[in-house]
Amino acid sequence: WVMLHSGSRGIGNCIGQYFIAAAREVMMKTHIHLPDRDLGWFSEGSKLFDDYVEAVGWAQDYAFANRSEMLELILEALRRHFPAFEVSDEAINCHHNYVQWEKHFGERVYVTRKGAISARDGELGIIPGSMGARSYIVRGKGNPESFFSCAHGAGRRMSRNEAKRRFSRSARSRTWRRLESWPRTRAFSTKSRVLTRISTGSWPTRPISRTWCTP
Repeated sequence: WVMLHSGSRGIGNCIGQYFIAAAREVMMKTHIHLPDRDLGWFSEGSKLFDDYVEAVGWAQDYAFANRSEMLELILEALRRHFPAFEVSDEAINCHHNYVQWEKHFGERVYVTRKGAISARDGELGIIPGSMGARSYIVRGKGNPESFFSCAHGAGRRMSRNEAKRRFSRSARSRTWRRLESWPRTRAFSTKSRVLTRISTGSWPTRPISRTWCTP
């Protein structure tokens, strides 16, 4: 498996911050008081609502194009260093921070998945592990009570800034060297001569197989 986890490269965050600020302003102008100022919203049919949905869709398309390009570059690099292999047509490509127009319980609704992915019955996904840990290829069970969704699966014990404060570059380098010494042979088996194309991580349930994430 070739696993690639990448989003909209910061643009999505900029879009989010812009519309969060706009929603705050809407709440203030309409005298709506919230327990948290970041819980503001746009009414469906308003210009800001339509602008937000369009911007989110654009960011998702941009992220998809980024991953497609990076995946091609990764495969080119692998071809230079590994025995000849074939690439299958199968790919798992699932967003885990997005908004989508779907039908649930007989109604058409917008579903926001934040740190969650679609897990319809039979839909493939990934439970991503940390670098050097196992990642799992899984299949969704299609639970309607969760709006056919499940947790993304990945998490961290501390913020990026805290990790930078606690761990030096030399300590990380020693860790990478230790990890590279053993999982790589499992990640790319030359017996099958096949690498299946995978983009981003997720976690429906029902594990199918496991692979390794190496630096």
